[in-house]
Amino acid sequence: MAFTEKFVKGVKNVPFFLIIAGGNDNAGWASSSIITTQSVPTSVSDTKEINWSEIQIPGGHTSSTRFGSFGNNTIAFSLKIADFNNKLGVTSMTSALSNLRRPVSNFDVASKSFFKPFVPPPQVIMWHSAVSTVPLFYIVKKCDFDTSNPNILGRPQVVTVSFQFILHEDGALYRAEVAAAKALGLVNVVKNIKRVIGKGNPYRKELYL
Repeated sequence: MAFTEKFVKGVKNVPFFLIIAGGNDNAGWASSSIITTQSVPTSVSDTKEINWSEIQIPGGHTSSTRFGSFGNNTIAFSLKIADFNNKLGVTSMTSALSNLRRPVSNFDVASKSFFKPFVPPPQVIMWHSAVSTVPLFYIVKKCDFDTSNPNILGRPQVVTVSFQFILHEDGALYRAEVAAAKALGLVNVVKNIKRVIGKGNPYRKELYL
C-alpha cells in the first residue's frame, strides 16, 4: 500500500476545515462562516522565498552575496470532494467556497452594490498537520473548481478545488506557530539521537513508494 493511501486511511476521521473571516482586517466575525469536509489534502506545497543579491567586485574571483528580503510563504494544494446524490451534488460546497473569490458582501450605499470596489476577498483560518502545528491566517490567492460527474439534474457530484494561500505572518497565531516550531526542532534533535543510538531506520522502503 502506498504511503499516501496509508496517510489517508489514518486521518480519514479528521476533518479539513476553513474558517472564512468576514473581513480582510480579521474583524468581521459577524459574517464569518466555517467550511468542513471529510476529505483532506494528501499533498501540500509549502514555498518560502529568500531573496539574495549578488554584488560584483571588480577584479574579484567571486561575487559578494548580500541578503535582500524574505518573500511570501505560499501554501498550495488540491482538495477532491464528492457528494453523489440526485439533488445539489457538490453545488452547496462550491457555492460556499465561492465566497473566497469575491469581496465581503456588505452593502455599499455609495456604489449601490453589495460589493465595495477595491475590497479584497476575506482571509481564512486554516489548519492541517501537513502545513502547521496551529491554525493560521491566510490571504486567498487562488480558489479554482474543476467539476465532473453530473447527476440527473446536471449538478456536478465531484469537484477538485485548487487552493493557493499566502501566510499572514503576523499576530498571536503566527507567534504561537513560531514557538511551536522551535520546540519541535528540539524534539527532532532528541528523536534523531535515539535513532542513531538505537536501531531505528528512517529510510524504510514503504515510506517512499
